[in-house]
Amino acid sequence: MKQLLILLAASLLAQQPPDTQAKPRATRPESRPFDFWIVEWRDCVIFENWSSVRGMTGKSFNTFNPYKKKRQQSWVDDRGDVQDFRDGEYNNGVMRFFGDSFTREGKPFLRRLSFHKLGPDKVRQHSERSYDSGKTWITEYDCFYLRKE
Repeated sequence: MKQLLILLAASLLAQQPPDTQAKPRATRPESRPFDFWIVEWRDCVIFENWSSVRGMTGKSFNTFNPYKKKRQQSWVDDRGDVQDFRDGEYNNGVMRFFGDSFTREGKPFLRRLSFHKLGPDKVRQHSERSYDSGKTWITEYDCFYLRKE
């Protein structure tokens, strides 16, 4: 069955004519809002390796979803926690995402992740959670990125 699905997928892909006119997504206008964080684009995805002051590590992927016309971010940490952020929009120097999440006890909450442009060499990342559907917010962490010289 697995081979059949792989063959079917390969067959469908082979039937699609290549889009020779398409621009790489990183050069499209909808990919530009994170230019304040990334100076030189080589790909259409921002791939981040991160570590916390508490010793946790993880990875995140930021990209533009052309079907939803919104930015999105997914991350995972070394404890196996995952988070999917949706509806990313850039307004007034801030890229903001939202994601549904759960406490360790299973209680749902809304998470808001914001990236603030603070100048040519500094970005603030602010994570908040809400237990009342976004009426009030509690800061989870507040950190800064400084551009490497």
